[in-house]
Amino acid sequence: MNYYNEIKNKLINKEETNVKDLIPNPIIIKNKNSIEVISEKVLQQLILEDIPSFL
Repeated sequence: MNYYNEIKNKLINKEETNVKDLIPNPIIIKNKNSIEVISEKVLQQLILEDIPSFL
C-alpha cells in the first residue's frame, strides 16, 4: 500500500513520473510474428494461439 501512496503523492505534487511508476508490473507480450503495434483483435488471437505461454 505504501507504493500507491508514493505515486499518489508524486501526482499531487506534480513531480515527474514515468510509466514504471504507474504500471509496476507491465505485461510484455512476445510474438513470433514480430508485430510491434497490435490491435486488440490481433492480441486476442495471439493469446488464444498460445494460452499456456500467456499464463
